[in-house]
Amino acid sequence: MSNAYQTCPYNDLPYRAFFKKLSGRNGDIYLEPDPRLSIGPEDKIISAGSCFAARIATFIRTSGLTYLFSDDRVSSEDNEVREESSAIFSLRYGNIYTTRHLAQLLRRVTGKQAIDPPVAQDENRRYRNLFRPSVLSYSSVDVLRADDEAHLSNVKTLLERATVFTFTLGLTEQWIDKETEITFPSAPGCGFGAFDTSKHTFHNSTLLEVVSELRESIDLLREINPKLSIVLTLSPVPLVATYTLVSAVEATLYSKALLRQAIAQVVSEQPDTDAPVTYFPSYEIVMNPFCITENFAADMRSISELGVDRVMQQFQKRFVPGAAEEPIISIGLSPPEIMVADEQKESDEVDPVCEEENIWNAYLTKQKAD
Repeated sequence: MSNAYQTCPYNDLPYRAFFKKLSGRNGDIYLEPDPRLSIGPEDKIISAGSCFAARIATFIRTSGLTYLFSDDRVSSEDNEVREESSAIFSLRYGNIYTTRHLAQLLRRVTGKQAIDPPVAQDENRRYRNLFRPSVLSYSSVDVLRADDEAHLSNVKTLLERATVFTFTLGLTEQWIDKETEITFPSAPGCGFGAFDTSKHTFHNSTLLEVVSELRESIDLLREINPKLSIVLTLSPVPLVATYTLVSAVEATLYSKALLRQAIAQVVSEQPDTDAPVTYFPSYEIVMNPFCITENFAADMRSISELGVDRVMQQFQKRFVPGAAEEPIISIGLSPPEIMVADEQKESDEVDPVCEEENIWNAYLTKQKAD
């Protein structure tokens, strides 16, 4: 070796430090087991977050890990509470795309913020909770309020019982009520409710806001359950649409970069405890240039089954050494009657469980009408 290279500080780094060493690894990025968090059969996992979080939840629920789940509807008769989309998370909170929305939910759960959910009627004249509009519909506002109250209690109960909480961050763009400053999972007027320029305003979160909201959310989770380990991930799914003045591609990369930086800052601040806050690089696994085209479906927005498998194989490598077969634990917090909507809306263009896709659905509907 030339003397000019002998003292290079990179010489003795492991394979994972070198980009070219990651080629031909079938998407493996050399993850090592997390020394602070090992998930075993005795652990109880709950999950929340973006649409991609639902893919992770589906895998966990069938992987042999113990996943806490409740149908989470108040017991009712005569179609008072109707299922409008399949249950995809531990509870029926729907998609939680932003840190602002997560902090808002946890404030409500802990009683630090009293908010009645905003309500709208759908085309069948059933009532929707605009904090989770695609999840359930109700015969009356009273039933909706009762279900919302039970839901908050159920969230707290599951968090108290869990040992691991996974949250997948998805977006920085969101719509906010000007008067109350509450945030919505999807834009009013795109599927549910009516958009009103005097009431609703667009907001694209800053790095400082995301960091602050993530810190607050962790503090509230710790208040509910000091022994809860927290795994943060970042969704690789691009934005459906952007309300900024740049292209959807530029807006997506801006949002993901901001969220990734916020996560890194918050994780680095956390104390070394038996209940850590850690990051899992699902975003990086999917966006790996050596296999990125395989990780996306034909629309280049949805993550392929192969992509999800790659993510979860490395999740197990990171956190689940030798996990044993264990059943899902189903907790009947609010025993439901199983009721499915008489008229299921189906569309080849739109994922019915992904709240954000209401934006695309609204756009397609208008294009057809024009």
